[in-house]
Amino acid sequence: KSDKIKEGFISLPVCCKKSISVAWKDITHLEATSNYTKFYFSNGKNLLVSRTMKDFLSKLDAEMFVRVHKSFAVNLNYIVQYDVKEDMYVELKGGAKISVSRRKKKDFLEKRRQYFEN
Repeated sequence: KSDKIKEGFISLPVCCKKSISVAWKDITHLEATSNYTKFYFSNGKNLLVSRTMKDFLSKLDAEMFVRVHKSFAVNLNYIVQYDVKEDMYVELKGGAKISVSRRKKKDFLEKRRQYFEN
């Protein structure tokens, strides 16, 4: 499974016209809050960036990251379990539980299937 992880990086603006480069594989999930996006990392840290999640999703690997909710996108490599029948959530390594919206359920299941079959 680890050979599936593509080496990709994304540049995140932090402050004073500076940016940091972050490896896709280190991002567990993203959370949208109006015009901000909060990135959560595998080391437990997070970073709030003043751009929309949509801006970033176009720059991240569309096979690896899937939007599960209006406000959330997850890295498929971090999912430990999920339930899209009753409670509608995904659980990530580290314990984060994220809602899956009914609208995004089909897309999530499809992407997950494709990702782990390839």
